[in-house]
Amino acid sequence: MTHIPSSGWHARLQLGFTDNRGKTEFNCGQSQAPLKVQRPFYPEGNRICHSAILHTAGGVVGGDRLEIDLDLAPQAHALVTTVARVKFIAA
Repeated sequence: MTHIPSSGWHARLQLGFTDNRGKTEFNCGQSQAPLKVQRPFYPEGNRICHSAILHTAGGVVGGDRLEIDLDLAPQAHALVTTVARVKFIAA
């Protein structure tokens, strides 16, 4: 069972994308639960990096703080999304 602190989750995720001769490369700088990112993939080729953010606690509740920092370098291309809809629960 997941323990949710009484003040809510404070999750942080830092994602960086750089261009390396036409390939967008991914760098996960910091990840603090319950936010994680799946391994990046390239279904459209090396130019566009796809990354999916996961919220592993099962839902967002009152008091949660989710920080997501994205750094996209010049010439880099990325699609960042979630794997499914995220539940927001009224507390």
